[in-house]
Order: sequence, then C-alpha cells, then structure tokens
Amino acid sequence: MKNITKELNNLSVRNANYGDKLSLNMWLNILPMNPLVKVYYGLLFVSPLVAFFIQKYLVLLPYYLLGTVAVILAIFLAIQKSLRIPKYIYPLILFFIYSSAWDFFNGRYEQFGIIKLIFKNYSLHTIAILLIIENENINYKFIKGSIKIFKIIAIISFIVIIYQFLFNSYFFTPIESNLLSVDIDYFRNTSIWGWLSPWGVGLSLLPIMAIIINHDLLEKNLIQSFLWLGVSGIVAFLTNTRWIMINFLLLLFLPIVLMHGSKIKNIIFGIVSSAIVLLILYELFSLSGMNIEKYYNDRIMDKTADTRVLAFKLFSESFPQNPFLGTGVRVDEELKMALAKRSSQIHVGYLSCLYEYGIIGSLFLFTFWALVARKFYRIAKVSKQYGIFIGFLCLIFANLTFVTYSVFEVGIIFLFIFARFYNIEYSLNKIYSSNNHLIS
Repeated sequence: MKNITKELNNLSVRNANYGDKLSLNMWLNILPMNPLVKVYYGLLFVSPLVAFFIQKYLVLLPYYLLGTVAVILAIFLAIQKSLRIPKYIYPLILFFIYSSAWDFFNGRYEQFGIIKLIFKNYSLHTIAILLIIENENINYKFIKGSIKIFKIIAIISFIVIIYQFLFNSYFFTPIESNLLSVDIDYFRNTSIWGWLSPWGVGLSLLPIMAIIINHDLLEKNLIQSFLWLGVSGIVAFLTNTRWIMINFLLLLFLPIVLMHGSKIKNIIFGIVSSAIVLLILYELFSLSGMNIEKYYNDRIMDKTADTRVLAFKLFSESFPQNPFLGTGVRVDEELKMALAKRSSQIHVGYLSCLYEYGIIGSLFLFTFWALVARKFYRIAKVSKQYGIFIGFLCLIFANLTFVTYSVFEVGIIFLFIFARFYNIEYSLNKIYSSNNHLIS
C-alpha cells in the first residue's frame, strides 16, 4: 500500500479551476500506466492471431517468444527502477534455479546452449511477467477496456469452434493438432487458441470467461452472465477434451457464490442453465450427424482413463528410486521402457512433477501454486472477484488429468493483471477510509 500512496502523492489531486477533490473512481482512472507495459498487454490480447504468424512464418513457439519479450521488458524496467519482489514469487525463483541446475547436470546446456534454454524457460518467463505486473500500475480504464475485448474474444472463440465442429475441424488448426486426432469425430477442436498452445481453451479462454462472468454477475447482468456461462460450456465440450470439460464445471460455482438470495435457488438455477447448455450441445451433435451414444462411450468414457491408473502404478514403482532429487527429465529411459508405448508420460501433473524434480523441486513449485491460490482467494474475499480464484483453479485441477507446470498462459497472466488491479483498488479504499473517504 505504501507504493500506491507514494504514487498518489505524485499525482495532481485537485481540479485546476475549482480545487475539487477527486473521487475514488477518478483515482482509479488516472493512475498512470507504463506505455511499454500497455503495449505488451495489448500483444497478449491479440496473441491467438499473433501466434498464427509466429508459428507459420517465424517457425517459433509463440509462448517462447512472448516470454523472452517479457524477460527483456523486465530487465529494462529493472534498469529504470528497483523492482519489488512479492514473497509469493520466491518459491518460483527457487524452482527456476533447481530446474536449471538439472538442465546443467543433464547436459542440456551443452546440447542446446544457454541462450536457447533461457529463451525456452517458462519459469523465467513467468518470473519476468509477474515482476512487471506487480511493479506497474493498472487503471480502471484499462480493466474496463479489457472486459470488452475479452467478450469479443469469447464470441470469436465460440463462432470458430462451432465452425470447426460442424464444418471443418482443420480450420485455423496447427498441423500438430491434426496429427494428434486420428478419428475426426473426436478431433480436439482448439477454436482460435490452437496456434498459441494445445490447451489454450482450458488455461486461457476459461480463466478469461471466469473474469467476464464474475464482472457481469456483480453488475447484476444475470442474463448476460448465464449467456457467457453457456458459451463457456459449449466451447469447453466442443473441444472433445475431458479435462477442459471438467474445468468448465468450476465456473458454475461463480453464480452460486455471487448471486443474492437462497443458495439452493442459485444451485437449481445453475442446474437448469447446465441442462439448457446440454440441450444446445445435443442439437449441435445432431446437426453434425454424430452418434451421441457412441461419442459418450468412445470419448467421454473411453479407455484413455486407464493411462491415469497406469500413472499411479508406474509412479509407485519408479518414484522411490529418486524420491528427493528426482530424475531431472520427464521421461527417462527406464520410465520409457516401463510405459511400453501405453502412454507418452505419467499422465498426472503432480506425479509427473514429483518424478521429474523429486520432493525438493516439486515443493518449490507446489508452494508457488498454493501461495498464488491463497493470494487470489484473499483478494476475492475482499473484492468479491472470485473469477480470479476460480480461473486459477483451472490450472490446479488440470494437473489431475494431464501435465503442465507453466503459469505462463495468456488467460492466467490476465488473472494476475486483474488481481493487481483489485489489490490497488482495495489499497485505495483503505487510504480513503483512513482519510474520511477523500484524498486531499
């Protein structure tokens, strides 16, 4: 809060003609934002489109390039001023050091070179973007504009995935995604997010939708809120990806928590809304000519669930060999032989991390996730912005059924940006409260 107070003292607080004191909303609007940071945030808004050109013409993975730009920007800001490091980031810094040490001992620096490894290190990218977010102001004008852009992104995502599902699954889809889907009926549709990452809908769009739904619920736009909830559900199910469908269910908690009145009534309302979404999905499946019973048996209840059982079995056999330090690689030769082509890896994120980095390395990463979840929950309690907390739970729950350690996803980055603004808003409220609600 000291940083906010200092910033306010540097601003002009009186109207030039009348000496009027500014309202809280006016303060939130005039907080200055670094123009370079605004440009970078703007790049994140259009990242699904930018990712297409990066992969198509530069032959680079988009997140590596976006992450490297974040590192360069953080260094530039650090040269200009001293950057504050929030306590919750320290475990991630320790994880970055630990994983980098494993890269050194495994000979990856000799194989790829230090520059290339830095370019590809998602932990370093995450540290950089968090330092940028936590040391720069965010004003209400930017937040308001972001909500509008998010809604446009949601509509485009909805239209594109409907087109992919009904007409052409290969539309705006990377070749890698095509290779992953043998049966066209169960194609992993990625909407506009496929060029950015294969799990963009689950870890970028759904967290963004959580922010939108929370915003409209607080604005008492109930019809819009449930329309966005319906859009989220349809997009999630049309991805044909189970963990994304499960992540959507997390969003159903938002109306239960935020709507006024009886919780039982809210739950019934949520069930009815879900039923409507299922009816729409039924019609979409019928239009596509897909056999719904076959889809349920072959996709929702298929035998790929066995890979999770296999994950626990292999973990229990292999983990005791290197419990504290891990192996330093996700799949070593011994695990590869044990998998015997039944799966590509240990398909549970938490178990895979323990196998790769051991108890010590995993403790650093899991502590970081826990501290972020606690931070978002605390902000949500005082601001009623539970969307940031639910959005982050998408990552936590995703790792129950697949593997990703990275927080450097566009949707999750925006959770941190919005959390920063809500923190600023809360700090300003406290300052106003201690000064008769006005800053003179």
